[in-house]
Amino acid sequence: MMTDSEHQMTTQQLIDELAKCNISSERKSIYRDIETLRSNGYEILKGRSFHDNTYYVNERRFSVSEIKIIMDAVQSAAFIPADKTEILLDKLAYLSCKYRVELLKRHTLQFMTVKHKNDSIFQNIEIVENAIEKQMRIRFQYFHLNEYDEKVFAHDGVIYQEEPLGLIFEDGNYYLLCYRADPEYVNKVKAFRLDRIEDPEIVSEPISQNAVEVLKNVSTYRLQSFKMYGGSIRKVTFQFSSKLIEVVYDKFGHDIIIRCNGDICKTTVLVQISPTLWGWMLQFPRSMKIYEPEDIREEYYKWVRSALEQKDQQQ
Repeated sequence: MMTDSEHQMTTQQLIDELAKCNISSERKSIYRDIETLRSNGYEILKGRSFHDNTYYVNERRFSVSEIKIIMDAVQSAAFIPADKTEILLDKLAYLSCKYRVELLKRHTLQFMTVKHKNDSIFQNIEIVENAIEKQMRIRFQYFHLNEYDEKVFAHDGVIYQEEPLGLIFEDGNYYLLCYRADPEYVNKVKAFRLDRIEDPEIVSEPISQNAVEVLKNVSTYRLQSFKMYGGSIRKVTFQFSSKLIEVVYDKFGHDIIIRCNGDICKTTVLVQISPTLWGWMLQFPRSMKIYEPEDIREEYYKWVRSALEQKDQQQ
C-alpha cells in the first residue's frame, strides 16, 4: 500500500508508478479506472495539491494501531521463540502502509519476556488446530526440563493419546486442553503446554461423543479461571476490600456480580480449588478472604498453616 491520508498521489505520480510496471496510461484513463474501482466497492478518496487532484486509500485490512497491538502481543508471548518473534514482527509491520513500516518497527519496545526455545511451535499449532477442527484424536510425547535445560520425557517417554478440545493462551503460554475420563484428569480435562509437546500426530480416530459434549462447553471452562486447574470446580463467595474491585474483575471477568456495603464487597464465582488459587489470594492477606463455603475456607486456612510450618522447619 503506497497511499494514505498523509501520503496522497497526484494523477501524474500514478501515471509514473504504472509506467514502472510497463503499463501505459494517461489522465483520462486514470480517471476512468478510478471510477471503475469506486463502483466496485473500493473507497478511493480524492484530495487536492496545488492545481492537481490527488488520490489515496484511507482504509486497509489493519490500521496502524491494530497492527501495533498484534505486534506487542507477539512480543509478550513466551511460547514464540526469539528468532521467530523477529520474523513475525517484520511481517506484521509490512501489513501497514509502506511509509509507516519503519515507524512501527522503530516504536516497538522490547519486552523483558523470557522466550521458550521450541522451534517446532508453529508446526505443533498447525497439527493441533487441524486435529481440533476435524475432531480427531492426537498423540504426542510430553516433556519437562531438568536443571541442565534438557528434555525429560514424562512417564519414561510414553506416547500420550488424547482427545483435543481447544487451545488456550494464558500468561504468555499456549495450552492444549484434552478430554479423558481418567481420575488423573480433574473434571475430565487436562492442560498440556504446547511448547512441551513433542512430535504431535493426528490419529485416524474421531474423538468420543463425551468429548464432543465437553467441547461444546470449552468456553465455559475458560471462564472458570483456567490457570487454577488442578482441583474440583466449586462455587465460592469472596469477601474483599472495595480497593480490589478492579483486581477481581481482571481475574474473573466483567460479567460477575459484585455487591458492596461500604468498603466491604462480595462476589460469587466458579473457580477450581488449587494452590494456584490460594497463592493468588495471599497477595491480599488483609483485604480478601473466602466468605463461604466453610469447607473451602478451612481448606485455604489449612494450606496457609502448612506453608508457615514449612517456614518454621527451615529456620
